[in-house]
Amino acid sequence: MRILDPVHKYIFFSDQEAALIDSVVLQRLRYIRQLGFAEYAFPGAVHSRFLHSLGVCHLAGKAFDALMRSKPQFLSKSKEKDFRQIIRLAALLHDIGHGPLSHISEAAMPDLEHLPLPYRPSIDKQKVTHEYYTVKFILESELKDKIKAMDIDPHYVAHLVDTSVSLPDPHFFVSKDVDFKPVLKQIISSDLDVDRMDYLQRDSFFCGTDYGFCDHDWILNNLQIYISEDQAFMGVGQKAVYSVESFFLGRRHMGAAVYFHNKMVAMEKMLHCYFKSKDCSFHIPTDLKKYLYCTDVSLFEHLRSVADKNEWARRIIEKKPYEKIYETQATYKEKEKQMEKISKVKDQLEQKGISYMSTNSSEHVKYFVQSDSSFPIYIVNESNGSAICLKERLEMFHQRENIILINRIYVSPEDKYAISKNKIL
Repeated sequence: MRILDPVHKYIFFSDQEAALIDSVVLQRLRYIRQLGFAEYAFPGAVHSRFLHSLGVCHLAGKAFDALMRSKPQFLSKSKEKDFRQIIRLAALLHDIGHGPLSHISEAAMPDLEHLPLPYRPSIDKQKVTHEYYTVKFILESELKDKIKAMDIDPHYVAHLVDTSVSLPDPHFFVSKDVDFKPVLKQIISSDLDVDRMDYLQRDSFFCGTDYGFCDHDWILNNLQIYISEDQAFMGVGQKAVYSVESFFLGRRHMGAAVYFHNKMVAMEKMLHCYFKSKDCSFHIPTDLKKYLYCTDVSLFEHLRSVADKNEWARRIIEKKPYEKIYETQATYKEKEKQMEKISKVKDQLEQKGISYMSTNSSEHVKYFVQSDSSFPIYIVNESNGSAICLKERLEMFHQRENIILINRIYVSPEDKYAISKNKIL
């Protein structure tokens, strides 16, 4: 199968991969927006999780091929073939568990304690996340047999999505006494994973911004395996360091300018307010067959059905969100003064009986290089083979004093008009 992608141009899939793409599980992602409410700020941002998943699969294959060029002596041909297919499948399927409007609906996910788990979650949370449904789809839906038809145990694919999934063979990812699981996991989830490489470019493209674009091909072409204590980790050639810095800068700018856009965040907050309402009747099903029909379409149909009874649902449907009335921007050093100003504004609003919502950019923007210490990424000096951790090399990206925090307060359009007219603030 050949697909013309607006970001990566022509991308290719085998017939067996095409069968997975054509499954109802993956086709469901056509009806899940990649960026939730972003289209209210960026009208072009109507792209889907489906398109993103195809792009991530494509990049996973490119990343794997680049990495394997550097240490072929440690990998048998049969293992290389299996690993490449597994990594492409993990990339293709990594988002199939997303609920309506992607991450936004996770506030409405079922409580973890009431569900039979297909695996033990790696993170202690009260509610399940989309990874729970992803793993269930891989292990319990029609996808299971389609993956088995490729001579691959679905548990190995699920394990790269969530490493708490048990492996049938604990040594499966070991070849010639080297454990390749760390680097394979890093392709799917790390500070330089292909998920971010795709969505930064794709979100920039559809939003009409340039923040997420950098020389991703140069980064991919300079990936190499770095072996430490019989484990294979992701390494990046030193000559690609500036492209990596540009990648992280793009993440920061996309976070502040796009993912924390005030209109987008206001809509998200209102949906969360609806989920917390006493009369909220929207529930995400635990049954996989029912979950297949849990999409953006079903959520908006539900909101329309209750719009005359619930203010939050009505505002979302009528596109009358709360509006920004106050904003502060400051560094971490000025954080306390910033919070004092925010508190004063909140006190004034409360004294006047005015309802408000507040947001903080630290909840939405991932500022720091966050590599798991057990799965570090290395910057490799090609001339002598020495290496340092990515986090150490990019120190400026995890220093708090370099971070600008944004705090906002929102009120209803009606109250905003009254505040402006009466000069309350």
